[in-house]
Amino acid sequence: MPRILVMGGAGSAAIDTLNQHLAYLGLAVVSWEDVDTPKANQDGVVGAVVVTPLDPFEERLLIAACASRIGSVPFVVLSPANDARRAVFALKHGASDFFTMDSDWMAVGGLAEYLGSLVREAAERGRAPSGPAAPTHILSARERECLGWSALGLTTDVIAFKLCISGRTVRFHLTNAMSKLRASNRSHAIARALQMGLIQLPQ
Repeated sequence: MPRILVMGGAGSAAIDTLNQHLAYLGLAVVSWEDVDTPKANQDGVVGAVVVTPLDPFEERLLIAACASRIGSVPFVVLSPANDARRAVFALKHGASDFFTMDSDWMAVGGLAEYLGSLVREAAERGRAPSGPAAPTHILSARERECLGWSALGLTTDVIAFKLCISGRTVRFHLTNAMSKLRASNRSHAIARALQMGLIQLPQ
């Protein structure tokens, strides 16, 4: 049975819920401590989840540790905070996607489905999955612009000022972008857009 490696969040409700969703999809969850990570692929591990703490500094340390030890296994981040800067950091350090659990546990179900898709893609292509390519016209120019500024941590009001539009219009574009990207919140939309190459951040 394909297995998903989990780092952090031991004993949390998030992991219990994730276990249930993954079992339904025919996937098993294994703790980071129970696997020799350099041989993760040989142990049937096809993906990993990093469940991060609320403290942003500790979250960055955990993501960096995972990125340096996980090898070629794709990993996603499950964060307790809906924060664009956290999403950008995770994506820059190799995460395949960024999910938050600030709203409800339906996000965990979405995460499980995403992990299931990684497994299917890896089986079909016979290699570790990479981020999907997407044409930029999925999002309008204004939607990409609003997401790009949001990824840099700007608030709705500041984005509105920069673009000379109302805050209501900014929210409209961001909501549209979230819907098109099937994202649960703004941070998730930013992560998806970065992963798909729809927006880019200055180096």
